[in-house]
Amino acid sequence: MIFLITYETNNPFQNYSGLRGAIKSADNWWHHIKNTWIIRTNESVDYWYDTLSIHLYDNDRIFIVEIKPNYQGRLNKEAWDWLKRQFGKKYFLKKKKFLK
Repeated sequence: MIFLITYETNNPFQNYSGLRGAIKSADNWWHHIKNTWIIRTNESVDYWYDTLSIHLYDNDRIFIVEIKPNYQGRLNKEAWDWLKRQFGKKYFLKKKKFLK
């Protein structure tokens, strides 16, 4: 499964390295947008919520959703190449928009 994880941290003086480290424990991950990660994993969305939420405070926010190969955006070539490797070439028939 491929999940998008996005979060908002609201405690500027707290250390969130445990959160980032937990996300990096996924089988494969991509991170080039602030507070947004895409991970490839065999674990459930509930597993990831439980794993990550212990690193958050009461007023922080997190959203985790499974990504299906129906998406569009404006990303750099490295990002599109990463997604292509995760989903496979058959899902990349449309031209993607690259950042310069």
